[in-house]
Amino acid sequence: MGNVLGCGTIGGVTMDATAFSTSNGAGSTTGTTFAAAAVYNWSSGLGAVNAYESASATGPHATDNRYGTDAILLHFSSPVSLTDVGIGWSGTSNQVSGNFQDSDFSVLAYQGAGTGAATVLGKTLDGVAATSTLLSSGWAAVGNYASLPDNSNATVVSSIYSSYWLISAYNTAFGTGGGLGVGNDYFKLASVSATKQTQVPEPTSIALLGLGLIGMMASRRRSQKTV
Repeated sequence: MGNVLGCGTIGGVTMDATAFSTSNGAGSTTGTTFAAAAVYNWSSGLGAVNAYESASATGPHATDNRYGTDAILLHFSSPVSLTDVGIGWSGTSNQVSGNFQDSDFSVLAYQGAGTGAATVLGKTLDGVAATSTLLSSGWAAVGNYASLPDNSNATVVSSIYSSYWLISAYNTAFGTGGGLGVGNDYFKLASVSATKQTQVPEPTSIALLGLGLIGMMASRRRSQKTV
């Protein structure tokens, strides 16, 4: 399943991160079925490295869709609803012709009965057997976000509470929209904010910090109860 990054605890909720990718070969060979990848906490956020990439000092370091679609699975110990996703380094702010030029990404929430890696592993983006696609196996596409620059955030609007959330490099299987394109998107996941599911939900900010651990910190909105 690749390496798992653990995190701290806040409000009784813990979080860990794993990675997956549809890349199924070296070079420009791509696929549509998710296999295990490794998640690394680089200086500016989390990146996914599949079996055909190198986690060397020269990279690649990002979560991307150039050769297959990379995705980071966030597992929370109790259901939450994401409210914000922040990225550190982005392809939009660091464009290289013919390589990374953009940083479109997608957010999905899991509402199925599975747990852990089984929620993603072996699932497809489209095609083959409809019952094996992410979107027919319990995952719901919450939103697509185009061209975020370095150190910026996207607001997530969703009424879904789930223990599993997927932050993926953009793919058309998750929907279409203005400014969205496939094949040149690169980003590092820097933070997420979420609302814990309680009788009176309380906003909680979960920040991915440091070089070795994922830290969790309280939001400034913590004292503002939302119904």
